[in-house]
Amino acid sequence: MKTAEQRTPQYVRIYRAVRRRIEAGELAPGARLPAQRVLSREFGVTLMTLRQAVQLLERDGLVNTRHGLGTFVSSKQVSYELSHLGSFAQEMNAQGLALTTRVLSAGFAQPSPDVAERLAVEGDETVFGLERVRLIDDEPVVHQRSHLPQWLGGALHGVDLAAGSLYDSLSDLDVKVTRARETLHPVTLDKREALLLGAVENAPAIVSKRVTFGRDERPLLYDEAIMPGDRVVISADRFSDDVTVSYQLRQGGESMT
Repeated sequence: MKTAEQRTPQYVRIYRAVRRRIEAGELAPGARLPAQRVLSREFGVTLMTLRQAVQLLERDGLVNTRHGLGTFVSSKQVSYELSHLGSFAQEMNAQGLALTTRVLSAGFAQPSPDVAERLAVEGDETVFGLERVRLIDDEPVVHQRSHLPQWLGGALHGVDLAAGSLYDSLSDLDVKVTRARETLHPVTLDKREALLLGAVENAPAIVSKRVTFGRDERPLLYDEAIMPGDRVVISADRFSDDVTVSYQLRQGGESMT
C-alpha cells in the first residue's frame, strides 16, 4: 500500500521541496532557480510536471518568472493596508518591519497642473516636493514622491525627512489629518524607477495616489508611491456596516465608479 507521500502528485512534492529550500534560506530572495531542464533531471520528472510545480510556486508568490531571464525567488512581501488611515512608515512600523528612507531630493518648485489641482494651489504659488525611496531590511520597496502646499512645506524646515513619517511630522506641527482619498492602479516600471527599486524595466507595479486632508477639508499632502508588484500585497478589512474599498472600471483611460 502506498503511503500518503507516495500518493501525492509528483509536481506537488517538487513544489514542497523547493518551497522548503526557499523557507530555509537555501534559495535567497532574488536568486534565480536552476533552469527547468536541470530541475526536471534532478527530480526525475518531465518538463511538463516540473512546470506544474513552478506554477504552484508562482501562485503562492514564492517565485516569479521573467520572460527571457528565468525564474527567480520572490522578494519578501510587505502588506499595504487599506483598512485604516496611516502613512507607509506608520504601517511598516506597526508590522514590526525595519524601515529606512533614502531622500533623493527636497525643495520648493512650481507644481505640475495635476499636483496643483490636487493641493488646490492657485497662481504662481510653489509647493514643497520630496522624493524618497523607502527600504525594508535594506531592500527598496517604494519609490515615493510627496507634495505639500507652501505654507506647510516651509514649516518642515529643519525636520529630518529621512526619519519617521510625514504624518508624524504633521502631528508634531499640530496639523490634524482627518481623512485621505487614495486610488491604486497597475503600471510598469520605467528605466529610472526600476533602477531605484532594484527591479527590471517594465516589471509590473502598483501606483498609489493619495490626497490627505485636514480640518475644513484642506488638502495637506499629495503622495505618489510606486510599489513593485512582487514585493507588496494590498489588503483591506471589510465590515458589514462599513465600506473601505471601492472598485472602478477603466474605459478609454477614464475611471468609472
